Amino acid sequence: LGATPRKWRRRIGIAQQAAAMAQREAATTTAAIRVMVQRKADGDNFPAAAAAMEEDDEKGALSARPLDGASGGDGRASMRVWAALAGAWNLRRNAASIFDRKSSRLSIKRSHALDGLRALSVLWVTAFHVMTTVIVEGLMPMISNLITFWPAQVVFNGEMGVDVFFALSGYLIGRILLKELAQGARRGPRGALAALLTFYIRRWVRIFPMLVTALVATIASCQISMAANGGSGFAIFPLAGQQCEDFAQVWPILLFVNNLPSLSNAYCMIQTWSVAVEVQMYLVSPLVLWMVYSFKQRRPRRGCYAMLALLSAANVGINAVYLWVVQGGELFFFAPHTRVDANPLLPQSYVATWTRFSPYVSGMAAALMQWETNRRGKASGSATHGGVADAATGHDEAEMKRRTRKAASLERWLTALDVVVLLTVGALLFVGVGTNHLTYETSPMLARLLFLCGRVLLGWCVAHVIYRCNNGGMRTLNALLSISLFYPLAVLSYGAYLLHMIFVIFVKGVDPFQAISPLKSMWVSWSVFSWDFTVCIFFTFLAAALTYVLIEKPFMSLRPTVNFTPKQRDQKERMSETPALPCV
Repeated sequence: LGATPRKWRRRIGIAQQAAAMAQREAATTTAAIRVMVQRKADGDNFPAAAAAMEEDDEKGALSARPLDGASGGDGRASMRVWAALAGAWNLRRNAASIFDRKSSRLSIKRSHALDGLRALSVLWVTAFHVMTTVIVEGLMPMISNLITFWPAQVVFNGEMGVDVFFALSGYLIGRILLKELAQGARRGPRGALAALLTFYIRRWVRIFPMLVTALVATIASCQISMAANGGSGFAIFPLAGQQCEDFAQVWPILLFVNNLPSLSNAYCMIQTWSVAVEVQMYLVSPLVLWMVYSFKQRRPRRGCYAMLALLSAANVGINAVYLWVVQGGELFFFAPHTRVDANPLLPQSYVATWTRFSPYVSGMAAALMQWETNRRGKASGSATHGGVADAATGHDEAEMKRRTRKAASLERWLTALDVVVLLTVGALLFVGVGTNHLTYETSPMLARLLFLCGRVLLGWCVAHVIYRCNNGGMRTLNALLSISLFYPLAVLSYGAYLLHMIFVIFVKGVDPFQAISPLKSMWVSWSVFSWDFTVCIFFTFLAAALTYVLIEKPFMSLRPTVNFTPKQRDQKERMSETPALPCV
C-alpha cells in the first residue's frame, strides 16, 4: 500500500508479462491437444500436426502480444503522449503549483532556503535595473548626491544578484549531474553518454521555450509602445525591444552566444547574457566533475576541493589581465556609466564566461560536499541499523563519544565561519565587487581589489550558506530564507528575470521625472524609486505567472518524458542511491 506510483507501474508491467506468458502457454497446450486429436484422426500424420501446432502457437503468441506491449504498443504510446500533453497543459494544476511547494517535482531534494536566495536575487536585480535605468537618468541634476547616498549602495550593487544565481545554478546542476552520471557510469560509457544526453535535452526544454516567449513578448511590447506614442517609442526602448526586430541580434540569443566577443554589443534583451553564461557552463560542467570525482571508485579524487579552489582562483588572474591589459587600469561603472572597451554598454570583462565562472564553480564545490555528506550519512545509518554500534567490541561507547566531541568541535568552527561569511556578505552589499563608484571615490585601490576577487569571495560565501542551510546550520538565516512567501517568487524567478526589463523601460517612458528633478531632495528620489520598483515588480511577476502557467510549467512537466537511460535497474543499484534531503 505504501508503494510509489513508479513501483506500481513496474509491478503492473511484470503482471502483464506474466499474463502474456500464461496466455502463450495455454495456447501452446491447446495446440498440442489439437495435434494429438488430429494425429489420431489422420493416422499420425506428423508433419501436418507439427505445422498445425506451429501455426496455433504463432496465433497464440500474436493474441498475447497486446498484453505484452509488442502489438498495440503504438496505440498505447499515442495515449501516453496525449495524456502527458493534457497533464502538462492542465492550467489549474499549473497555477496551483506556483504556491504549493510540497507537491513540486524536483530533480533533487533540497532546503527551502534556496528558494529564498533565488527570490531575493531576482528582486535585487530588478531593483538595480530600476535604479540605474530609471532613477539615475531621470534625476540627472542629483546624480552626484544619489550616488554618494550610502543606503542606496545596496541597490546600486544589485548586479551581484546574478552571481548568487550562478552559485545556486552551480550547486543544483552539480548535484543533478553527480546523480545522473553516477547512475549512468554503472552501465558503462554508453550509460554515461545517455545520462549526459538526457541532461542536456532536459535543460534545453527548461530554458529555451521561456526564452523564445520572452523574446516575442519584448518585440510585441516594443510595437505597442511605438503605436501608442506616435511612433517614437518610449525613452530608451531600443534597450528592451526595438533592436530585437533585427535577426542579427536575435540569433546569438537563441544560440546562447550573445556574451561572446563581437556579439555582446547588442541591445536586444541585454539581460540574457547571464543565460548564455549558464548554458556555456553546462557544457563544461561534466568535465569539471570528472576532474574532481572518480565515478569508477565512487568517491571524490584526492585534492578535489583544492582543485576547485585553484580553478576559482584562476578567475582572479583572468580579471587582472582584463583590468591592466584590456582596460588599462580603468574600472567599469553603471552609474555614472563608463566605457572601458569597444562594447558600448557592457564590457567584455563583465559578460564573458571566463570572467564570471567562479561563483558557479563554488556552487559545484558545495554540491560535491553535499554528495559526500549524504553518502557518509547513509553509511553511518546503515551501520547503526545493522547493529554495528551494538557489536561486542568493547570500544563502541568510547568511539561514539570521540565522534560526538569531534562533531561538536567542528560545529563550533563552522559557527565561527558562519559569522565571518555573514560579515563578508554584509560588507560586499555596500562596497560592491568593483562596479561601485562610491567605493572607487573612497579608495581606488580597494575598488580594483574588489574587481579582481570580489565575485570569487561572494561566490564562496553563497556556497557556504547553501551548504549550511541544507544541513541544518545557520538556523536563523535558514528560517528567514525558508519563509513560504519566497516560494512563489522563486518559482517565477526565471520568467521574471527575462521579462522585467519590459516594465522597467515602460516606467521610464511613462515618467521622465522632469517634475521632481528641480526639487533635489534625496528622500523624494528614494520614495520615487520605491514606487517605481513596486510597479515593476507587480507587473513583472504578473506577466511571469501568466507565462509560467501557459509555457514554462507545461514544458517543465514534459521533461521527465525525456530519458535515454535504461529503465530497468537491479536491486544493488537501487540500494546505492543517494539518500534524499527534506523535500522542497
